[in-house]
Amino acid sequence: MLNHKGTQEIKTERLLLRAVKTDDYKDMYEYMRMEKMSRYVTWKHHENENATKALCEMWVNQYSDERYNWAITLDGKAVGNIDVIEIYGNTAYMGWQISPKHWNKGMVTEAAKAVFDFLFSQVGIEAIEACHIDANIASGRVMQKTGMRPIPTEESVYYKLNHTCEMNGMPVISYKLTRAEWQCKNTQ
Repeated sequence: MLNHKGTQEIKTERLLLRAVKTDDYKDMYEYMRMEKMSRYVTWKHHENENATKALCEMWVNQYSDERYNWAITLDGKAVGNIDVIEIYGNTAYMGWQISPKHWNKGMVTEAAKAVFDFLFSQVGIEAIEACHIDANIASGRVMQKTGMRPIPTEESVYYKLNHTCEMNGMPVISYKLTRAEWQCKNTQ
């Protein structure tokens, strides 16, 4: 049985992970308007601030004890987010994004590890899954650095929810980390 706590503040070495606020749209629009941000995800780049503001308002309105979506903040500025897209049984299906200004700096890995620790130790999640489009190598590296391992997409939550092994017409690679694997890595 899960012990839902909702989105709690989490501090890492460099970051503060916190609930998204409506005003975060000002920071998030800076990167959500970039076409290169939407290349590997299911959403189109935002053509104006109103689109980002509406998204932030939607996220704020979705918060509950069973909803988990963190703004990734650096020095008080929202530079990305990490989200439990769906809880499927006892498995959390995750997604994340970060401003291109912060690509390849280990920030998503840092945020994901902290969120995984929270979900396993506080909420009681039994497994965490994520996927990426085959061409999005950087997202796959984040998954590997967090200790996740590849699984057949046909066995993934992504497939169960979407009934396909593709996203935007491109193949998807799925990853998983179980509670037992996480515990093993944390006791070494």
